[in-house]
Amino acid sequence: MAIEKKNSRGAAKKEFDSVDMRLRKAFRAWLAQEQQKNPQLFSFLEDDDTEILKSLLRRKDKRKREEEGTSMKCASSSSDELPSPFKEKIQEMKGCEVKLVMQKKLYESDLNPNQNHACFSIKIANNFLTQKEESFLEENKMLAGMHVIVLDPSLRDCNMCFMKGSRSCFYNLTNGWNQIVLQNDLKLHDILQLWSFRVSSYLWFALVKL
Repeated sequence: MAIEKKNSRGAAKKEFDSVDMRLRKAFRAWLAQEQQKNPQLFSFLEDDDTEILKSLLRRKDKRKREEEGTSMKCASSSSDELPSPFKEKIQEMKGCEVKLVMQKKLYESDLNPNQNHACFSIKIANNFLTQKEESFLEENKMLAGMHVIVLDPSLRDCNMCFMKGSRSCFYNLTNGWNQIVLQNDLKLHDILQLWSFRVSSYLWFALVKL
């Protein structure tokens, strides 16, 4: 009995240490981002501390780029043909200018309900935006977006917001993303294709789950 209790305490301590380490890493990553945004607030830090935070931020950016690279590799190996149900739906709507914008793999950040958005690194964009739309998104980066209607993987209409992220090739679909995740049972590492099309000149999107 004493041995079992000792083993139980050891396992609990190991689990606690694991959680503690994850929390510490998350806090350091957040601190690095805040230090970059507001360097004056962190002027009390020593030079060595500042370098550590910068190093953490660089590692985080590197991991994100690696994830995006993996997602883009998946795109090159899958079909660029729009499935028939989507074609028929768009034809019924008298849609036109159908274009494959990109394909991505879903990561934990895309499925976090507190964020309620999906991030797309659009490096293979097929000129799906007009000049006016591009200018609006650039001028309102991280502040406001365009109202768009998205056909989800189940061909339901979803009112969403399409906005530009902090970097030039990043765009977010927000306002209603959590609903799409739940209604279509989207999971970690699912592959999605983002297609654009026009209905009476208005921008629409279609999300295809592969």
